[in-house]
Amino acid sequence: MGGEDFDNALVGYCTKEFEAVEGVDITKSAKSMRRLRAECEKAKLQLSEATEIELEVTELAAGKDLNILLSRAKFEEICTPIFMQCLGPVE
Repeated sequence: MGGEDFDNALVGYCTKEFEAVEGVDITKSAKSMRRLRAECEKAKLQLSEATEIELEVTELAAGKDLNILLSRAKFEEICTPIFMQCLGPVE
């Protein structure tokens, strides 16, 4: 488990949120996914110092923007399955 696992979890959450709000599936667009991954990596780092951040990607796909207000608590919820996987080896 590492930072990339947390990035992947956040990217998955954001792609689902974007599709739910905008009706656009970005998973087939390498460019959109690269842009989203870069912003998710930044968001993860920002959340180590802040309790809430705005994750924004202008014109992520189909001329639509991604805007998600993300709290540290929500990030931890998104990553809970990863934390749970770590408990076995730790115990």
